[in-house]
Amino acid sequence: MSHLKEKYNESVKLAISLQKSYDYSASINRAYYACLQFMLHTLFNKKNDPYNKEHFYSGALVAEKSTHKQAFNLITTDLAKIHKPDFRWFQQHFQELKKLRTSADYHDEKATSENADIAIKKSEALVNILKNNFKTS
Repeated sequence: MSHLKEKYNESVKLAISLQKSYDYSASINRAYYACLQFMLHTLFNKKNDPYNKEHFYSGALVAEKSTHKQAFNLITTDLAKIHKPDFRWFQQHFQELKKLRTSADYHDEKATSENADIAIKKSEALVNILKNNFKTS
């Protein structure tokens, strides 16, 4: 199992545990990062044409973009070639998850149990899109 997949599994467990202990901001953060970690796992472990980790992290691909944006752009470009409806759905819902995380991490407002639940469910659904389209586990 890849280290990113292990991190994904840990982040999912933490997101659920943190929500149960009423730490909603941290739960939302972990749900977002679980999705991002699985996205990176998918990029580096695709059956056809996996991305080179060293090249990705060396700055060649992320020179003008954050790791998050570059991973999102690469995965959605590939997803658009495989299944347009899933591509559109993924784009919309990942951005919604990102907004939840940004609000939980940086805004001066209290995160709610409902938002944590939405983040966990969105993250799970987004990961399922990746698993189904890229045949990763």
